[in-house]
Amino acid sequence: MDLIIALVLHELTELVTVDQSVSPPVVSPEDLFTLTFDHPRVGLSNEQMALFKRDLAIALPQADGDIALLDANAHLQIGAVGDFIRASLAQAGVNVG
Repeated sequence: MDLIIALVLHELTELVTVDQSVSPPVVSPEDLFTLTFDHPRVGLSNEQMALFKRDLAIALPQADGDIALLDANAHLQIGAVGDFIRASLAQAGVNVG
């Protein structure tokens, strides 16, 4: 789940990187999931949150209804959004590892 969120963010901002050439993949910034989307080391705006939600719904169609409910507020903590999506997938019966 965290990797999917990191990959979606990587597509929207060059401040977030994901090195998939190693196992496990390395996400930068290392503390990404403690940061907010609008943190200077992530750099998303409220407007870009709509793109994040769209891309995340494409990557996780099983949770697209709940993703649509997310506030397009870039001040949300990335980890809290991950927890929300993880719970949504679990409720839908999707194994989230």
